[in-house]
Amino acid sequence: MELKFLIKNINKINWSLIAKNYKMQKIMNESFIKLFINTNIWDNIGWIENIDLNTILIYSEKLNKKSYISILENRDLTEEEKEKIEILMT
Repeated sequence: MELKFLIKNINKINWSLIAKNYKMQKIMNESFIKLFINTNIWDNIGWIENIDLNTILIYSEKLNKKSYISILENRDLTEEEKEKIEILMT
């Protein structure tokens, strides 16, 4: 998918699933989430490999329980990181 297509069809895309699309992994980075910050990309944010955990947590106001679960289930986290996520979930 091209960026032009994503922007043109922003209201037609199922953003909660886009993070699971392995073909999209190459273009997903912090700039990508900044550009699409007001979409529902957050539910599966843990699937995006190109964005480190600290960067994701900068946007904690956008994260919800599904976001945190996707991070816990799809990331190799240290015990300290897991505890941090569990605290944020509550």
